[in-house]
Amino acid sequence: MADRQKKLIEEFAKGSVQEKYDALRNLIAKRKHHEASKDKQFLSGVDSLLQTAGDTSAPESERLMSVATLGRLASSVKQLRTTIYRSLESSFAEELPTPTQLTEPDDRSYIGFACEQIKPEWGIDYCAQAAVYEETGEQSRVAFLTALLSMEPDLSSVLEVLGAVFIDFIPSTEDPGTSTAKRIKRLMAALQGAIAKAMPEPGEEPGRKLFHLCQKAFKDVPAPKKEESLYEAADGIASVVHEMVRLRFSLATEATTYSAIKVIKSMLTAHAWEVSAMKSKAMVLVTQDISEAILILAKQGIADVSLAGELTITSGHKKYAKKQMKKLAQTPGISSNVKNWLAEGKNESPEDTKAGESQQLSDDSQLADLLVDSMRFNTLENVGREQILPEIEMLDPRLGEGVARLLQSGMAICDAIQSMARRRRLQMRGKPGDEEEYAPIEHEVIGDNIGVRRVRIIRPVVEQVRENGVSFVISKGVVEKSK
Repeated sequence: MADRQKKLIEEFAKGSVQEKYDALRNLIAKRKHHEASKDKQFLSGVDSLLQTAGDTSAPESERLMSVATLGRLASSVKQLRTTIYRSLESSFAEELPTPTQLTEPDDRSYIGFACEQIKPEWGIDYCAQAAVYEETGEQSRVAFLTALLSMEPDLSSVLEVLGAVFIDFIPSTEDPGTSTAKRIKRLMAALQGAIAKAMPEPGEEPGRKLFHLCQKAFKDVPAPKKEESLYEAADGIASVVHEMVRLRFSLATEATTYSAIKVIKSMLTAHAWEVSAMKSKAMVLVTQDISEAILILAKQGIADVSLAGELTITSGHKKYAKKQMKKLAQTPGISSNVKNWLAEGKNESPEDTKAGESQQLSDDSQLADLLVDSMRFNTLENVGREQILPEIEMLDPRLGEGVARLLQSGMAICDAIQSMARRRRLQMRGKPGDEEEYAPIEHEVIGDNIGVRRVRIIRPVVEQVRENGVSFVISKGVVEKSK
């Protein structure tokens, strides 16, 4: 072992926390950290860092630096990763000092990585504060947001806790409005990346939670002096909205998904907003999401005025929205009354009502079959992801990635089908294997139906609940005689 390497190991083992930090970085730079990690003297230095990390009486900067150094080591030496994070769990019983005490953004990132692995009880508020108050370390911001996504059950919960941080966030700058807009831009960019990586459950109305976050951010600050900062903030918000839709396409059909965009629009003139929308690549993607949602609903005989309003906002001007709606009207398979609404913005005419109702009944019957098939796919997807996919990944990781994407796409389609079914008030009754009383108007029996009293469900009934609460069977259930 070279004298210089021995000296670095000795510094790591016996030096101060700062000296340990410097020695490890030098070993990594020289690509000697894997070899050093097997040295008993080096491992004694690891134990020393673990002790400092858990010592609440130690200087706050040293405690943070210890965790950051251990995090760097865990990220660099795979064999020590599990041992280090497991040993750090007891050190995280008490909340860590504020990560901004570390001057290097990379070091703050390792604090975020540790929170992601350990998930301490105090970690949610800590990571939310760190993500919002991070100045320029974008990798660090992503690390804390990724940790936050790992600790919260869904994206809505993450947006809610981030919004709570903005209640007290007022930049101490000459132009706090512009500073806030820039912070929103950076937070949204990091959040978009973290969402794409973690693929969390969306939760309940994430669009509304994002709206509240943005509303709180700008509530107590003056309007930004630099208009460009608002353009960038709008683009960042749109990128997160688009990511939400990628998580679950049914969110595209809910007008509240896009509500946060209005926070920025309200601070700009009509002309400035048009410029902002046209400059934003993410806003173009959101406009496409809304157009697809309008088209899907239109094919089901639904003219969603709220979504049309959102299209006007994201496209930048009413004339662009009208142009897009007229283009959608040319799509085959849309009833005449909805086609008329898309093309002219007019409500359905009386002469179209009867034909429209007949078309809707036919569409509902097809949608009922798709609903049953989508629920079956949900079950098969769980089996595939939990039992089949791990086996494929072991044999061929690249093939596993393709199968995972296929399953995700299937779930997105099923989710859209189920969302449309809810809008049409369609619901399944019973599940395969259940037994119930035989009703000829509701059941198709496989085999002899003479003397049948009770049946076992093979394919559930799909019924539509009308506004008066009365249910009508749209698709009969397939059943067999109960033994």
